[in-house]
Amino acid sequence: MVDNMKQELNKTYQVTITSQNHEGDGVARINDLVVFVPGGVVEDVLEIKITKVYKNYMFGKIKQIITPSKYRIKPLCPIFGLCGGCEIMHYNYQYQLQFKKQLVIDALTRIAGLNDIEVCDVVGMDEPYYYRNKVQVPFGKIKNQVVCGFYKKNSHEIIPFNECYIQPKCSTEIVKFIRDFAKENNISIYNEQTHEGILRHVMIRSNSFNQYMVTIVTNSIDLPSEQKLIKKLTNTFPEIVSIVHNINLAKTNVILGTKYRVIFGKDELIEEILGLKFLINHQSFLQVNYKQTLKMYQTVIDLLKPTKDDVYIDAFCGVGTISLLLAKYAKKVYGIEIVKEAIDSANRNKRLNMMDNSEFILGKSEEEIYKMNLDNVSGIVVDPPRKGCEQTFLERIIETKIPKIVYVSCNVSTLARDLKVLKDYYRVEKVVPFDLFSQTAHVECVVLMSRL
Repeated sequence: MVDNMKQELNKTYQVTITSQNHEGDGVARINDLVVFVPGGVVEDVLEIKITKVYKNYMFGKIKQIITPSKYRIKPLCPIFGLCGGCEIMHYNYQYQLQFKKQLVIDALTRIAGLNDIEVCDVVGMDEPYYYRNKVQVPFGKIKNQVVCGFYKKNSHEIIPFNECYIQPKCSTEIVKFIRDFAKENNISIYNEQTHEGILRHVMIRSNSFNQYMVTIVTNSIDLPSEQKLIKKLTNTFPEIVSIVHNINLAKTNVILGTKYRVIFGKDELIEEILGLKFLINHQSFLQVNYKQTLKMYQTVIDLLKPTKDDVYIDAFCGVGTISLLLAKYAKKVYGIEIVKEAIDSANRNKRLNMMDNSEFILGKSEEEIYKMNLDNVSGIVVDPPRKGCEQTFLERIIETKIPKIVYVSCNVSTLARDLKVLKDYYRVEKVVPFDLFSQTAHVECVVLMSRL
């Protein structure tokens, strides 16, 4: 331990980065004390200044890169390190994949106690930029100028952008167009502190057919200069097929309000996934990386190997994507979801694809599963939110001895916690990580388990 810790503040040291933490920060040691260095990459030799001191660790800021790591590259984005959207754009892409694989290995070993599990290489992208089919951009004012951008990490301070390398170029141009329109037409900008002003957020969704849905979120019932905006937007961007005015009058950080008006086209895009069509509205959940989603969902099907005799449950089914993809091959699929709008969309998607062998149930997965007869269920797909599964849900699966589980996870920590509960009853057969969020420290996982 370093003596007189407070005296370390603002001191400078030369360090070598030896590993990364789960957020992508570099990790070094000074006198056996861990130092986290944002922006550090394994094998970097750095001069750092100590910025924060705690009992067992410190934070340091890079003053100078003395010897750069072979894994370090110059980030494309000029506001990288300020904007909170990307954490690891300064890693070369192969190292990004290596880092994410290690995240999975570390979580399964440290949290789940699965020391002998082989983790597959991360399924990466062919082009790891411009991939997000959904973007949400806050508006604000800086020095009395209208700005749009992304929040600085761990804050609500907007970092303005002119380009974003993880969302489609068209999405960026639409947002900037609305920013300029607001300036020219004196549309007031929402202020989180005072709860005054009109324009709060712009959300843009796109599909693989290059169609765009624009949602304008305001702190007002009316949208100022509405017809003028519709005409200018659609003339400038013929890709726009839908414009929605979402009304959010609440003093909240939640982006979307409960009331909305469709002011151009329909509140609807159609996406095609592995031969099926899915309707998306401005509130629907769909994976944000289209090409990687195709690979991930195909992997779910390949791992389960569904046949016409099989019955499956798709817990946390959302708009029914995995449910209906399994229903192409299976005898019957039950999807469970707590969000009514998602179930409504799932039923519409069921009708659109004429999948009568699927059934969607509104409710909590951990409650609905106790009402079901699971004796003839061949397998269950679990795709929970970041918080993972409830203990009662896992206990019900264990109790009924469902033969196969495919767990789709967006959070390796809660995945590992849940596998720790299941591992005495289910063998982990395969762990396949996917890079759905390139340039960020997030990793998705698909895990196949079979009953012991």
